Amino acid sequence: MVALFDDLVELSEAWKPQSVRVEGVVDPASVLELADLLAVEAPGEGEPLRPMWHEVVLREDLDGVELGEDGHPAGSGVLPPLSGRQRLFGGGRVRVHHPLRVGEPAWRDMTVTSTALKQGAAGALLLVTETHRWFDTHGLAIDEERNIVYRRLPASPGRRSEAATTDTAVMELTPDASLLEQFSRLTGNRHRIHVDEKYAQEVEGHPSLLVHGPLTALLASETAFQVLGRPVTELAFRLRGPAYVGERLTFFVATGATGDDLEVTGWAGEHEYVSAHVAA
Repeated sequence: MVALFDDLVELSEAWKPQSVRVEGVVDPASVLELADLLAVEAPGEGEPLRPMWHEVVLREDLDGVELGEDGHPAGSGVLPPLSGRQRLFGGGRVRVHHPLRVGEPAWRDMTVTSTALKQGAAGALLLVTETHRWFDTHGLAIDEERNIVYRRLPASPGRRSEAATTDTAVMELTPDASLLEQFSRLTGNRHRIHVDEKYAQEVEGHPSLLVHGPLTALLASETAFQVLGRPVTELAFRLRGPAYVGERLTFFVATGATGDDLEVTGWAGEHEYVSAHVAA
């Protein structure tokens, strides 16, 4: 039984995160499933993995792990042992040094590199920076920073911008519950806000199932890939508000963009919910 903290201040003083390593191969079956989900051609054995597709490989084995009410492990590795927690994906940065290749050996290291306690309008917030690094036999392939916010339940969803855009639409997608369930399974993400509508509404205060932050980052990367015609090497993104199942997601590239740098924005209906800077 994991000992859970009820207070963010006490947790921030006592929590000693543990690094986690996952070893294996870049699983061809998972890559094929993701390609089917996105309706694009999958890379074959030995071929390079598209940027952000690393999200579906080298996941933690959670069989036998005690889970919290939210579906995540109650407290292990990079997850804090906090009762009644709400975990929010705020954004991140990804750098691709060289691509992982399908079917080849690889490993992933996950570490909490910083924590900070902040007082927000809705109460105390624990700001956590996670570092995820993917390696293969050639060395460091991908390094990623993730900005995670923890707060106590209940809390309301984030505000949503309604500003207009004149940028060029590149990708459109309307996620349904099946897509979110498949992405959760592929990425080993057990957070119930993506798959359990009753929990999302009654416990975490969302109107419906929430679109994954990593799925949003992947779609921003795919948008840039369509425009540039080649994989991106860096992606920095910020989630500005929530996106929900059934909403039309539209990804734009700034009008007049040239060269290897792009500004990508994602909209959920009439609301901007993500912005990203992408470099090839």
